[in-house]
Amino acid sequence: MQILVSLVVIAVALSILSLLVSIGSATRVLRLERRLAPTGLPSGSAVPREALSSLVDPHDLEAWLRGPSLVVFASPNCGPCRDLIRVLNERAPGSGLRILVAAPSEAELEVMKPIARFSAAWGADENHRARTDFQTDAMPHSFLIANSHVVQQFVGPNIQVLLDASPADLLSA
Repeated sequence: MQILVSLVVIAVALSILSLLVSIGSATRVLRLERRLAPTGLPSGSAVPREALSSLVDPHDLEAWLRGPSLVVFASPNCGPCRDLIRVLNERAPGSGLRILVAAPSEAELEVMKPIARFSAAWGADENHRARTDFQTDAMPHSFLIANSHVVQQFVGPNIQVLLDASPADLLSA
């Protein structure tokens, strides 16, 4: 009888332990899904002028806002960011886009510049103001800008759809 009671106690303990592990796993998955969920200014949002002007020459700000412009938040320590730079190397020339690459620091920009073979402006977002104002914590995160608004955003290196479009299509989007 005592063995039967012990087995029941062990079975109950294992069931409780299994339930706790399942709850913990579910909690981790939910946290991961929140982190992986797209962030950033939604399409149609006004571009944060001050944040953009902290990354580009303020005299050129209106041209960047008019677009079509692509603001790319990236880091050389990020594999998908390096993949995006390779995509831009292949597809950006002739796309009609003004491209701004923003990295968390000047040192990171200096690492990325030699691998980029496309024309771009480079901005260091040392205080993370631009990333905060663009509401992004993902990298790479790209924002297509036209007429002072976010037209579309891309998380990750897959921006071929954007690069296949004509500048006129991008401005009318």
